[in-house]
Amino acid sequence: MADITIRGRKIVVRELTVQQIRDWFKELEEMEKEGKANIADETLFPDANIHDFLVMTDLTDKEIGGFTPEELVPVLEKMKEVNSYFFDQRRRLIASARRIDGAPTQAGA
Repeated sequence: MADITIRGRKIVVRELTVQQIRDWFKELEEMEKEGKANIADETLFPDANIHDFLVMTDLTDKEIGGFTPEELVPVLEKMKEVNSYFFDQRRRLIASARRIDGAPTQAGA
């Protein structure tokens, strides 16, 4: 666990457990099947989505909405630091999916 302060708000960044990572992937699958994925939330950052902030921090959706993307970047960097296994896994899955789909891969993705 770690914390970071943005605009006077101390934000707690939690390390996900293995079960929480499993649950995250299950929730993602269910959201996609049900068509509940929000394109803005999914694409605001190249390597994370808003749901990641909700799961990995103590921020609420309303609080996230009140920050600029630039203000959230340091939070995301702290999330990557605390949850390096999760983000490494995500990169591997994206690269694997691109290979399967025949799409070109980007370095670091």
